[in-house]
Amino acid sequence: MLLQLETEKVKYSTSSLSGFDLNNYALQLEKLMTEKKLFRDNEINLTKLSKELGISSHILSQVLNQHYNINFYEYINQFRIDEVKKQLLIKENQNLTIISIAFDAGFNSKSSFQKIFKKYVGKTPSTYMKENLK
Repeated sequence: MLLQLETEKVKYSTSSLSGFDLNNYALQLEKLMTEKKLFRDNEINLTKLSKELGISSHILSQVLNQHYNINFYEYINQFRIDEVKKQLLIKENQNLTIISIAFDAGFNSKSSFQKIFKKYVGKTPSTYMKENLK
C-alpha cells in the first residue's frame, strides 16, 4: 500500500491539482452520481463521466486514484452494488429476478455481477437477500 501511494505521488508530481481541487471534484462527482445515477448506464466509461463532470479524463482518473484510492471501475461498481443491495431489500421488487435488478443497476453480465457482488459484499446476492429481507 505504501509503495502504491509513493508511486501515485510520482505519477501526479507534475499535476497542478491541489488538495482542495481534489476534494471539490470528489464532492461534485458524488453529487452527480447520486442525483443522475450515471452508474446505471452500462456503457459508462471514464471519458463519458469526465464529460458529464466537465473535467478531463486525466483529472477524473487522478481524483479517483488519489481521493478514493480506487480506479474508475471500482468506483462505478461500488455504486452499482449499493443500488442492487438496496433494490433487493424492497418488498415490491420480490417479483423481479436478481439479475434483472443487477442489469437495471448497470451491470451487463451475470457472471461479472455475481463475482463483483461477492467481492464487495462477501456473499452471494441470494444469500444477502435471504439474510436481510424480513
